[in-house]
Amino acid sequence: MFSLQAQNVTLPYTQDFAALSQGDMNSDTGSPTPVSAGALQGIASLTGAYQAGGAIRLGDVGNVGGFTTQPVVTSGAGYVKVSFKAAAWIAATPSPAQVVVGYGSQTVTVNIPATAHVWPIVANDMNTYNVQFQAEATHSAVSITTVSATGNETRIFLDDLKLFHKAGAPAILSEGFEGTTFPPSGWTALHISGTKKWERSTYNSPIGTACAKVSFENPRHHNWLITPSMAPKAGDSLTFKVKTPSYYSNTRLYIRISTSSKDTSSFGAPVKTLSTASEIPTTWKKYSIDLSSYAGSSNVYVAFQVIDNNGLSLLLDDIHGAMIFPNSDCVVPYGLQIRNITTTGADISWSGDGYASSWVVEYSTQSTFAGATQQTVTGTPSLSLSGLTPDTKYYVRVKSDCLLGEYSEWSGVATFDTRCLPLAGPINILEDFNSLNTKEIPVCWSKITTDKTYPSVVTSPGYGLNSKAIKFADSFHQYLIMQPVGVALNTLQLDFLLAREGKSSGTFQVGYMTDPNDSNTFVAVASFNDKIYKKLHKRVYFTDVVDNGSNRYITFRYGRVGDETFATNWYYWIDSVTVKAAPSCRLEKDTLELVRVVPDSAIIKYKLPAGYTSVEYVYGVDSVNDPATLTPTLATGGQIAIGNLSPETMYKLWIHVGCSG
Repeated sequence: MFSLQAQNVTLPYTQDFAALSQGDMNSDTGSPTPVSAGALQGIASLTGAYQAGGAIRLGDVGNVGGFTTQPVVTSGAGYVKVSFKAAAWIAATPSPAQVVVGYGSQTVTVNIPATAHVWPIVANDMNTYNVQFQAEATHSAVSITTVSATGNETRIFLDDLKLFHKAGAPAILSEGFEGTTFPPSGWTALHISGTKKWERSTYNSPIGTACAKVSFENPRHHNWLITPSMAPKAGDSLTFKVKTPSYYSNTRLYIRISTSSKDTSSFGAPVKTLSTASEIPTTWKKYSIDLSSYAGSSNVYVAFQVIDNNGLSLLLDDIHGAMIFPNSDCVVPYGLQIRNITTTGADISWSGDGYASSWVVEYSTQSTFAGATQQTVTGTPSLSLSGLTPDTKYYVRVKSDCLLGEYSEWSGVATFDTRCLPLAGPINILEDFNSLNTKEIPVCWSKITTDKTYPSVVTSPGYGLNSKAIKFADSFHQYLIMQPVGVALNTLQLDFLLAREGKSSGTFQVGYMTDPNDSNTFVAVASFNDKIYKKLHKRVYFTDVVDNGSNRYITFRYGRVGDETFATNWYYWIDSVTVKAAPSCRLEKDTLELVRVVPDSAIIKYKLPAGYTSVEYVYGVDSVNDPATLTPTLATGGQIAIGNLSPETMYKLWIHVGCSG
């Protein structure tokens, strides 16, 4: 993949050398044909370059070879990455090679190890090399040239050239391991031996909330922690702090520096060694490594190498250094998020450090990703999925496409359930939550909350609720959203049990949403702020709501209303939720009026709604809680007269009406 504009190379640019079809890498006579000028788009000039069957050979016996691209177009400040695969020529006496990678006024020397076996060159010999530069202010060419020096092989095979640009202002290395990801982006932890590894630790009084730590091990371990690539300037240094919870001998910390790669073989002799009790004390001690001698280098890595023989646990923190480059590897995407879930779609987004501008998104209804669908995304790291099946669990993962067949590992898997289709009428919902496990919510319900657990099912919370119920707690605002209904909202009534812990539980609201992904669309229909802290039956009529076809998500809301007293450690619970058609006529709160009461009788007036057909009532002593256990009596004339009552006794009376239709 490449692009040319006025003889300039636009990025990303790739060159797989497929046009060089002659020759091979099978023998010392397999690549005799020179590459002609103009054979490779984006390449301006070549010296000592030969066709090698889909690759390019650079250099002859004792003579260097190389090429230069057309000027590279970069848009603003940032970084340029040069990536390629290479292997040294096979000779009777295997020798390593070097290449100088240039970009504008900047150069980096890359060491290529000797190929220590007989012909042919195979795929595993072709190692990947990544070099980074600060973007030049003007369009500048990239060059790669072999090096002639004592002990060097001047001939190499090269393939899969890739040039990338990443925008952004230069950053300075500053790492305190406060983020939960370890190793942090751009850092590399290499485990050589033993079972102990570098890890993030929040124990032993880190400088902030965390530090890097590698524990002692019996009999031994060997581990490296390597910084991101840096580009020091004169006067720059790297500072860090170390300590141990308890000092023991037999542990050494070596500080080493590489100017080419993170490969352990590229690091030089230790520039500092720490091992004694005064060098690794039990309180934080600061050290500084001068980087001035590496000024002008653009791939400087500092390694913290620990070799332990059942000695001490080493803590490392508060690291500051020179300007750093983005992660040059093909970075695994992270921070996968799912938003705006609908019955047939969802929006996916992710983050990624490094140079990838293309990703592969894979999604499936199977956790094994059997039969998965793949989509390639270029540019912005996001994708809107469509055409999904309602009420179905989906699994999603993403990997970076670093071009020419190079991919990162898959990201972690994210899951989501598409929303259910609206319930078709007639509506008759009964949900008592008893079939659910704790921390669940009903299928087809959803929630908007910042808490990891609530609202969700709990068992026997008290306050009159002795079975499972939904608890609201620990954050606000919380929205519990029922499955949408497929009938007009203003034809329905909601009944449920509500229990309040105390005054600081605040006001509990019931309403509806037009968008179950957006809490700003919530409209309250009823508010409850009872001073009775036990379960109470609640009924909400939606008959006064103007139905518009999209506001059919009945929603429970927990959290402060206005400036009332409220605390998230004061709770609400709901249970026994029912939704059904509202009656065509209904009794209001002022339906009953006590007109007269004497020791043995009472007279109660009642108001009737329009459309009624009959009136019945029941009554009993105060201990009766279920009117269904009583025998109803027909009422007429708008008044109920009850006799034969016991003096000084509390009674309850219930009334219901029959409605036309």
